[in-house]
Amino acid sequence: MIETADVPGSARSLTFSGGLAEDKFVVLDQLGETAQVVAPVSSQRLLGALDRRQSVPLDPSDDFCERIILSGRAKSCSPNFELHATATPNDTHWDMLWGLSAETGIDAPTAWDINQGSEDVVVAVIDTGVDFTHPDLRANMWINHGEIPGNGIDDDNNGYIDDYHGASFSGSRDCMDDNGHGTHVAGTIGASGNNAIGVTGINWRVRIMAAKFLNADGSGSLANAINAINYVTKMKESGVNVRLSNNSWGGGGYSQALYNAIKRAHEAGVIFVAAAGNEGNNNDQSAAYPSSYDLPNVVSVAALGRNQRLADFSNYGASSVDLAAPGVSILSTFPGGVYQSLSGTSMAAPHVTGALAILSAAEPRLDNAALIGRLYDSGVPVNALQQKVRTGRKLNLGRMLKKQTVPVPVPPVIPEPCKYTAETVAFNPDYSADTARIVLQADELDYHRYMLPFLFPFHGKQISAIFISPNGVVYTQAAPNRMDFANDSRAPGNSIAALHTDLSATIDPYGVRVSASKSSVTIYWLAKVFGYEGHGDVEIRLSLFKTGTIETHISIPNTTLEQAVQRKATIGLAGQSDASVVTFAANDAAIRDKLAVRFSPTCNPNEGNLSVARLEAVGIGRNQKELGRAMPGRPLAIRLHGSGTGELSLKASLNNRKCPGVVPVSMFDGHASLDGVLPKVGRRYITVAFESSVGGRRTLRIQPNYKIMRRVKNAPKRLSPRTFERHCEALQASLVGGF
Repeated sequence: MIETADVPGSARSLTFSGGLAEDKFVVLDQLGETAQVVAPVSSQRLLGALDRRQSVPLDPSDDFCERIILSGRAKSCSPNFELHATATPNDTHWDMLWGLSAETGIDAPTAWDINQGSEDVVVAVIDTGVDFTHPDLRANMWINHGEIPGNGIDDDNNGYIDDYHGASFSGSRDCMDDNGHGTHVAGTIGASGNNAIGVTGINWRVRIMAAKFLNADGSGSLANAINAINYVTKMKESGVNVRLSNNSWGGGGYSQALYNAIKRAHEAGVIFVAAAGNEGNNNDQSAAYPSSYDLPNVVSVAALGRNQRLADFSNYGASSVDLAAPGVSILSTFPGGVYQSLSGTSMAAPHVTGALAILSAAEPRLDNAALIGRLYDSGVPVNALQQKVRTGRKLNLGRMLKKQTVPVPVPPVIPEPCKYTAETVAFNPDYSADTARIVLQADELDYHRYMLPFLFPFHGKQISAIFISPNGVVYTQAAPNRMDFANDSRAPGNSIAALHTDLSATIDPYGVRVSASKSSVTIYWLAKVFGYEGHGDVEIRLSLFKTGTIETHISIPNTTLEQAVQRKATIGLAGQSDASVVTFAANDAAIRDKLAVRFSPTCNPNEGNLSVARLEAVGIGRNQKELGRAMPGRPLAIRLHGSGTGELSLKASLNNRKCPGVVPVSMFDGHASLDGVLPKVGRRYITVAFESSVGGRRTLRIQPNYKIMRRVKNAPKRLSPRTFERHCEALQASLVGGF
């Protein structure tokens, strides 16, 4: 046992480093007043020396500590452990920076024992500019020494006037921040550390280059975003050591020009860190740009709260978002020499940018692939991030710099359960919905949930409800919370893009209508194309057949409107994974008047090879203990054991009544598991059963506390149709799978 005591005169915290100081030992006398440091001789000589308060060597092979304490002549004896001071900054608001702490944040203090940043590393902040006069930022601003500020002349002939601390593409004279967003981002990356004021950035020393394209309102054009990225790339190519750019902005659809600009930055050697977005959406289903561009230099960052859970506003994506970092109530610099707390993935991204900057300072020979690889492999797994971000991990700067890495597991490749062929067919639409009542009139941010009269097979799943967008697309899972039209080269995840373009249908006779029979459902859009309201109406008729076949028929009245649609529309479909995407046309001349396309499925090629021998379903107690019964509102674990690899489905029943729809399950090498949450019930129990499409069944009783059960009838609670549907939807939506 080691006895600890205050160290007089020490202003810095001391921690055990794990080693011994010169193989010596510390002995405290009987009163605990005198600490003697001794090195090897026999304990007999030591006992005599203690009486004379002398310091003598000690033989470590002898049981000296036990003898000394038993003799009554010493209070304690222990190895003389080597201690060291941790690099904790003296900035006045340090204790408010939870995102940098070792306990809940990225563990910056451990990293600062190794490196605290370098003036040789330049980080570009592509944003609203930076307040380069801020007391906590001015020492770390990048300076273009070839430029004379404010003289209105391009002194260094690089094509940019007065780019002293960076360049502005928003129409302002310089890159001064007139909004606050960019200054806040810059402070997280590189506010001066250990300067006894304000906050500290992840990098105590760094050089911040401002590339301003967003104005005082926080908005900017795509063209100016590209100009800002190109400026950073040009500076890199001219010899400035720009290793990274932070991009806490987004919006709009897919842009080939923006993609190309980011790709050029990659080729020049600039890592592009991007915020995942703040709509609470799954970016796998509905891409958010620029973070969703599939390029090797793009790092997409979600926001994590202090509670180690994904922030409720944060976008996520098991394949499109890479990791999470602190993004809730983040204190940082703000224009005017002040400080402000903000939340968003905009605040999470600079934590990652700053971490990569300090790693490049510590190990400047690492190339970008190695930097990004260390970022991912050193992350800490978080349960709440599994199936939410690609790595399932949060940023940990201490592990990054200490080279403590575990490779991110590569998920097994599960063959797609369905393959679709797309072909043009004769134009012969179903007009039955043309005279139906309008179910949706909207432009953006509104959807109509429609219950199908049959289970519609789509990518191996049985769909019971669809979500209809005003923009010519149908979602087979929950619709996104953002404006769903983002011009892309593919359909959004889990959707059918009949003609996905920017439509408006807000007044009669425009809108969405639906008709149904026992074997098919037809959705009819009558709408204007945004920006071309004076050029006629677009008509789209999408038919979903009980067999799984899909047909879309498109009518465009004139060449002007046809060409407009060809520049920003997609026809196709997509399931959960990238391998499921089928695109007939995207932003090209194949989209035309009187076009009819049929998507025909060939499904379940692997299900015949699957079998489930045993299905387990157990309730989870408060201490993660498995229970023989299930508690309402508590976690549930389902495990399937059998053989084969592929997709199957799981059916849930409440009180022996089957829930509509199914839950898709991916089995790998005969194993699959799902975690979920049981429905909340009152004073009467209900039963829940699970059955897979290839065998295996398990029934549980969901009941309240046993003491309550003794006072109620031993009969299941009757569920009204509305309660039954609500419990089914909540249960099935909560189930998340793994292997």
